[in-house]
Amino acid sequence: MQEFTYLKGTEEFMLSLPDADTEILKNVRWGDPCALFTPAYWCTQYLMRDHNSAPNRHRIGHSFAEEVAACLLGGHGIPAEVGNAAFARLKQEGLIQELCDNTDSRPSILHPLSIIFARKICLLNTRLICGTSC
Repeated sequence: MQEFTYLKGTEEFMLSLPDADTEILKNVRWGDPCALFTPAYWCTQYLMRDHNSAPNRHRIGHSFAEEVAACLLGGHGIPAEVGNAAFARLKQEGLIQELCDNTDSRPSILHPLSIIFARKICLLNTRLICGTSC
């Protein structure tokens, strides 16, 4: 067991956490609560959060499946407009849950997307990613 101690205001709290080497999923270890992005880190961040304040709502979707889809459609090097347009298309067509259940739906996201970049509309295609005309 790992012991994790933190302060909330002037009150001290101590948590007993699983050992860092405990496997919680196949090939996923619990980790150290002080190591960024480990399951232990996220658990302690949640527990240290002020639960009395209004929750932050940094969400695009209304369900876990929609949030995962939004994350997968965005990412490093992908402009927000592209990810948001793809997400809106999938949501509008009701394909997010279907994508989770049925892998045959994936070609639906390959249709061109209308995207606004600096007030200009560009078409995003699987072969052409907004050339110099944007």
